[in-house]
Amino acid sequence: MRTIFGLAAVAAAALALPAQAQAQDVQPAEPNAPYERADGVRVYPPAFFAEARPSTALDMVSRIPGFSISQNSSVRGFSGAVGNVLFDGSRPASKDEGLSGLLQRIPADQVERIELIRGGASGVDMQGYSTVINVVRRTVPSSRQVVATAGAFIFDDGRYIPSIGLEISGTNGARQYSFALTSSTSINDGVGSGIQRRYDPTGALVFEDQIESQSDGDGLGVRGRWQQPLMGGEIELTGNAGFYDYKFEHNQFGLAGDRFLTDGADTNYGEAGFRYRRPLNARLRGEARLIQRLRQTTGNQRYIGPGLDQLFAYDNASGETIVRGSLTFERSETLTFETGAEGAFNFLDAQQALTVGGVPVPLPSDSVRVEELRGEVFGQATWRIRDNLTFEGGLRLERSTISQSGAFELEQTFTFLKPRAILTWSPTSTDQFQFRIEREVGQLDFGDFAASAELSNNVVNAGNANLSPQSAWAFEATWERRFWTDGILSAGISHERITDAIDVIPVFSAGQVFSAPGNIGDGTVTEFELEATIPTDRWGIPGGRWLLSAEVTETEVTDPTTGEARGISGYREVEYFTRFSQDIDSWRMNWGFEYQPFGEDTVWRIDQISHFRFRDYASAWIEYKPTDAWSIRSQAWVLGSYDQTRTIYAGPRDTNAVAFTDIRSMEPESRVQIRVRRTF
Repeated sequence: MRTIFGLAAVAAAALALPAQAQAQDVQPAEPNAPYERADGVRVYPPAFFAEARPSTALDMVSRIPGFSISQNSSVRGFSGAVGNVLFDGSRPASKDEGLSGLLQRIPADQVERIELIRGGASGVDMQGYSTVINVVRRTVPSSRQVVATAGAFIFDDGRYIPSIGLEISGTNGARQYSFALTSSTSINDGVGSGIQRRYDPTGALVFEDQIESQSDGDGLGVRGRWQQPLMGGEIELTGNAGFYDYKFEHNQFGLAGDRFLTDGADTNYGEAGFRYRRPLNARLRGEARLIQRLRQTTGNQRYIGPGLDQLFAYDNASGETIVRGSLTFERSETLTFETGAEGAFNFLDAQQALTVGGVPVPLPSDSVRVEELRGEVFGQATWRIRDNLTFEGGLRLERSTISQSGAFELEQTFTFLKPRAILTWSPTSTDQFQFRIEREVGQLDFGDFAASAELSNNVVNAGNANLSPQSAWAFEATWERRFWTDGILSAGISHERITDAIDVIPVFSAGQVFSAPGNIGDGTVTEFELEATIPTDRWGIPGGRWLLSAEVTETEVTDPTTGEARGISGYREVEYFTRFSQDIDSWRMNWGFEYQPFGEDTVWRIDQISHFRFRDYASAWIEYKPTDAWSIRSQAWVLGSYDQTRTIYAGPRDTNAVAFTDIRSMEPESRVQIRVRRTF
């Protein structure tokens, strides 16, 4: 808490400004300054980013104060899954492609402006987010840009993973196109060298093992996009396909015997997206979307130790089909209505098997097919009551049927009504308050229906056929103050009252007890966030920007094993983060660093408690642009140690004593990335 109060003090000191600095006009004070429109949208002109010499829209968006790209493509369906960046007022047609990749294929000279939208705005789809960015592109007769990249990750043990990329984008009148061929790299921050110690219940050392582990992975993907006018409207087509592989080795050496774990998987994926938008009259427009996704992953884990040989093999196929249509009616400049419907079909076909010493071990839901047919109708309105007061309200009705076959034959139907209300108030040109009430319904992870394994920790999870979606009433209040043109101080508090919270529960099968994801009853989550972005020009450091962030989270649920109150598995109670960056125009250079002092979380299982804590996660970078066409960037990651403490009980924790405690202390690998980019 002292760090939080210290952060507040720093931010308060930064806000001790002369009166004239606290008042901002809605129009830019100078050509390169951002300004507020009458509807509350904050506009950033290209001149605002000129000092950083951006090559792409990604370079520009990354410098918007108080904003970071967010995307959760794992959420089933479309709403809220494609992130918090709009392109010419519309969400992208692709759900699978990352927003960073889309932004990187837009040349900076094709960006007319970038809009920061906080709270509801007329005709803007903000479902799932309270703040979004809208990248507005110029209309140019013809243009083309080719970007070639080459680089590599170099690890402290001498290993390296190369990467290449080729991106082509352009316009021809109202037509837009892009193509990308890129390699991908998989990085695991948890590998390296370390020690695992085991202690008996009295605290006596049982054994001490040396650990050596490493991981890497790479892949290749191709992506394309085409957009053009069609039949009085606009059509957008997207597609991507590719593959990647992952390899992990974990070796332990000690007096108790040597142990070896190998884990590897190969994944193939593909997606096709379609979007058509057309104005029906001066106030009414329609939009239709279709998305198809497919994925196949095959792999296995093998653990060999003294008298033990375990093999967990899996072959999982999944897919998603989304059909969506919507109508947007702009009743006036201050009142907009939207209505529509969405249908989705999702499936997971999981084939998994565990053997010990070559003998099959049956697991609950080791082979299962899960299907979901889901439909949703929605309506929402955005009303700008006054220039400084906006209300956004909506209602969604969702109905889904989840069926399972294979190890279990089961069908469940769920119906949820999901209201949402957001009030945004800007009492001054520098202050904004936002209040939100919403019923949220979590999307089930189909992987939780099937068995899984973590053999390096001797953990095998059962699947759970009886999962129900988690729902919650969310209450949130945030305050934001802007200062010094691009400085921001924000504070927020949120509270969730959860029904059917998903955590880890015991599952009984064939006289055995397994841990599995499951609903454990009601719970609460309360979060407090404080963040400050401080320009350092007035401190004698021109072009610099300092970010400080702190978050405190308190959770509570009833433990299904002991019946006692505890936190919810996987939440971090406290997080701190800081970043500094500086654009040095005379040197055509940008540099910076970021640092996170620690993070920790706890997972409760039926027969063990696992506590994870890392320390000193740091990175630093420097980017040099000798010309507008060339960019050379180097970034280094220096990772501190982490500890995983596992307290293992002789059986269920409510009736059994501690059998032993494992403490794994690791020193992760440091690494350096070098990247060269050439724009043609």
